[in-house]
Amino acid sequence: MRKLNFVLFILLISVSHATVISSCQAITSPGYYELNQSVTTTSTCFDIQSDNVSLNCAGHMIQGDYGGVDYGIKITTDNVRSITVENCTVYNFGSGVYINDPNIGSGYILDIYLNNLNVNKTSSDGIYLRGVHRATINNTNISNVRLNFILTARYTDHLKIDGFKWLNGGSNGLYVNFPSPYNILENGIMKNFTSSGIYYNY
Repeated sequence: MRKLNFVLFILLISVSHATVISSCQAITSPGYYELNQSVTTTSTCFDIQSDNVSLNCAGHMIQGDYGGVDYGIKITTDNVRSITVENCTVYNFGSGVYINDPNIGSGYILDIYLNNLNVNKTSSDGIYLRGVHRATINNTNISNVRLNFILTARYTDHLKIDGFKWLNGGSNGLYVNFPSPYNILENGIMKNFTSSGIYYNY
């Protein structure tokens, strides 16, 4: 009984430290953030600008207006690291998740974890990665994208994609643009796109 009480006490402490959010916003401080309702926006929803951030949508939807330069989740701060985004449904943006280090070649965005994401209806790519070192994408459902389900651009490496279902895309399943070594893609289904399941462009 003592052991059980101790475990419950630890769990209560963890929950009490969550920052509950109810709207789209820039996240500029480390911490655990939990969305408590579905949100709608006409611009980018979450702009993560800090190291050591965990964003849990708790199954809620982030809905945009199909704008070409609007993103459900945006990470573009140079050398930011250790970011987790999970349990989100991202709908009707330019890209569902957009991760791009602005100082490509001299800086990297490090250690990204995308877990249990549903990305639907984008005017560009489902998930866009550029200048990312070590990214893990688990259990993604992506559908109805205009271009690529996942596009990895320059200087993205050590990418692991495990557990995916990608349906009804405009061009490619996984598009690798420029050398992108040490990548793993496993345990998934992709179909109904106009070009290739996996396309390498060097």
